[in-house]
Amino acid sequence: MTNAEKLAKYEAKLVIWEEAEESVALKGQSYMYDDGDLKRQLTQANITEIRHMISFYENKIAKLERIIDGTSKSIVYARGRG
Repeated sequence: MTNAEKLAKYEAKLVIWEEAEESVALKGQSYMYDDGDLKRQLTQANITEIRHMISFYENKIAKLERIIDGTSKSIVYARGRG
C-alpha cells in the first residue's frame, strides 16, 4: 500500500470516528461503527476511546503528510506538549 493509499484510508477512518463523537457526545445517541474491518456499537461509555481514536488518526495523518511532503524529520510532540 502506498503512502497516498494509507493516507486516504486513515482519513476515511478519522471521519468515521468524528461522526461517532458527534453522535455520541453531542447528540447523546449510540453510533454503529463500521469501517469494513470492524463493526461495533458505540455509546457514551465509549467517549474516551472515541476521542483517543480521533487523536490516533490525526497523528497518523499528520505523520504521513510530512512523509509525503518530505518533511518527515520534523519533531512530533504529543497533544498538550511542546
